[in-house]
Amino acid sequence: MSSQAEEFTIGVEEEYQIINPTTRELSSRVEHVLPKAQKALGLEVQPEAQRSQIEIGTPICRTLTDVRLELVRLRREVITAAAKDGNQIAAAGTHPFSHWDQQQLTPKERYQTLMEDYQQLTRELVIFGCHVHVGISDRCRAISVMNRSRVWLSPLLALAASSPFWLGTDTGYASYRTEIWGRWPLSGVPLIFESLADYEALVQVLVETKSLAEATKIYWDVRLSERFPTIEFRGEQCDFVRSDFNSQLQT
Repeated sequence: MSSQAEEFTIGVEEEYQIINPTTRELSSRVEHVLPKAQKALGLEVQPEAQRSQIEIGTPICRTLTDVRLELVRLRREVITAAAKDGNQIAAAGTHPFSHWDQQQLTPKERYQTLMEDYQQLTRELVIFGCHVHVGISDRCRAISVMNRSRVWLSPLLALAASSPFWLGTDTGYASYRTEIWGRWPLSGVPLIFESLADYEALVQVLVETKSLAEATKIYWDVRLSERFPTIEFRGEQCDFVRSDFNSQLQT
């Protein structure tokens, strides 16, 4: 591995479904599960837009082995916390049959603002994502990496696809989450930028024309993070039962 590659770091965010073990429906119990999870994980676990969601975020990792170990640890603690509340945790891009109109928005200003701005799109946004941050401190280099990553977004989606069902129907799409998310403003594949200045000029125009409030409201499938010195790959939360994580969770 070259010294250049070793500079990269990795962090992963995953959004999980809180499930009633009897009905298999989404369960709006995050206020009950979250305190139990935070006793073990602190701020590494957070609420998300829906009260039937819970999100974890790994520490900064330097190897894929570190990422694997952290995800196993975080998933195990969230599963344990949900079990103490009589619930289970599932991982997939959508729930196969729970209806969006039965879900409850998390009472935080951030999500209330989304409701005010986007209304029905927010009400129907019952989807679950996985976001991978790759640490690149040089934002000019990050723009170059983002440009070159565009062609790999479709293969990455194909590998992670886990949401063929929506409202009890086989949609015919391997990733119906992508179709739901694709209605959201500034989602999908980003533009190609000639430079960091080119990117910043676009963001400035979007803000000045009130097309978006700030750069954090850009939701491309790969984007520059405004909170961290990273580029962020934003995809579908995939079912971890089919991986070797499952055997580790049983030990």
